[in-house]
Amino acid sequence: MMRLDSMFVGFMGRGNGTAKPTPFLVVATAVQNVRHPFSDDSMQIPKPYPALGIYLSSVQPTLSDSQHGVRLNANTGTFPEYGRNFSNVNGMGYSARNIYSRRDLGSPTRDRPISVRWTVRKVKTVTNPPLNLSRAINGMWVPLIGTFVRWNFEIAINGAVANVADYYLPVERAQYIRLDDPLALIPEHLGSADKMLQSQKSALRIKDIWASDGAQWYPLTEWTLTSCIDDASGNTDLHYGWRSDGESLIDSVGHDDDPTLSIRASGSRFSLRYPSIPAAVR
Repeated sequence: MMRLDSMFVGFMGRGNGTAKPTPFLVVATAVQNVRHPFSDDSMQIPKPYPALGIYLSSVQPTLSDSQHGVRLNANTGTFPEYGRNFSNVNGMGYSARNIYSRRDLGSPTRDRPISVRWTVRKVKTVTNPPLNLSRAINGMWVPLIGTFVRWNFEIAINGAVANVADYYLPVERAQYIRLDDPLALIPEHLGSADKMLQSQKSALRIKDIWASDGAQWYPLTEWTLTSCIDDASGNTDLHYGWRSDGESLIDSVGHDDDPTLSIRASGSRFSLRYPSIPAAVR
């Protein structure tokens, strides 16, 4: 049974001088319970294998292939063997810009969890960036045309930091981190309609979430549960939901007490306390 925990980083544009809101876009940073072996710059994703994996993804159905791209910075031969992929997302007819880990991150336990930290940083604005950052669904390389913001994604696994990738996003849609919704947490637990959630118990703890305007850091402490798959959507398994210990948000799945102790009601709010700015983001 496949499970995904996506953290969608929201971006917003510079505006066009009108009252009309500027369209925004997101890039996903995610954890999943599978890994995908594939060759570098592949257009295909083969059958997944059970593992603990992470990935980045820019899926932009409203943009053309010349309007967003990605460069892999990490060494493909170094753990966890990051690779760049341009697969046809769920057969929808357009290619994504993905960076996947291709090796199992390990087997976390309650006493020895695996720590993953993402750092997203604005680097600079460029016009007509270098080639080989985007591929069309037919496999052809497509040059990026226009003005783009280069956003760097750094990932630390158990404290080991890697400069993983640069995403090139159009300045009209991604000049800044989005003010009103900088981060959305969206777990996907496939199998809930078949009451299979207890087959694999898991808990993902999310903490130390900060945003910066370049001069000061701000903790993201207030969270609202905005939507939840309910019975009307075919979900009859209540072994999932959100919890909090006051310092973390916890996505809990498959545990006996999830129906009563985990929260699923839209509108529920969580307030976190952060004692100080972590050294990793100073």
